[in-house]
Amino acid sequence: MTTQESTPLPSPRQIITSLVNQIKCLPPPSPTASPPSNPLKTVPASARQLFMSLHCLLPSAFLPALDLLDKSLVTRYTAGSGRSVYYVKSTQSLSRGKFSASGSVYEVRTKAWSCSCSGFAFAAFGGLGIREEDEQGVEEEGEGEGDMWRWGGMIRGGSPPVCKHLVACVLAERCSEMLGRYVIEKRVGLEELVEMAVL
Repeated sequence: MTTQESTPLPSPRQIITSLVNQIKCLPPPSPTASPPSNPLKTVPASARQLFMSLHCLLPSAFLPALDLLDKSLVTRYTAGSGRSVYYVKSTQSLSRGKFSASGSVYEVRTKAWSCSCSGFAFAAFGGLGIREEDEQGVEEEGEGEGDMWRWGGMIRGGSPPVCKHLVACVLAERCSEMLGRYVIEKRVGLEELVEMAVL
């Protein structure tokens, strides 16, 4: 009598990586004079299941992230060297100025997988008993050569910390054909980028 070895189920991290990569491969929306009020209006009906799956896996962050993009609250500052950083306004800061000392603008770095908001800090350090997953075979195939992106970046562990600000920036960056146009782009000098980081 032979026993079959059971294939391990993919982790949520691997599933989210796959979903984001599938959304990245969707055809770009037809060009319009201005972005529609709802990013999902440009999504083919056959692909909406991908977004529903992400909502199920990220129930407290995915829809708020789309809302941030919809309201043009995400700005990417890029220096001449190619380094970039995102600043995301909170939805409560819509009627306030560009930057305020109240902490209503958050710095997001997608490569470092970090956000300066308290929600991300709690997600990262609120539960200290995180079980590290087996990293063998976790890398996902990317679209381009050398593109080995995965959800959570280099952070180890089964469930990388997330917040709506980080999710919005990752979606805009990885799915730039569809969601990148909702991000305000600004070119700045490296000195200005450093100055913004220490404010």
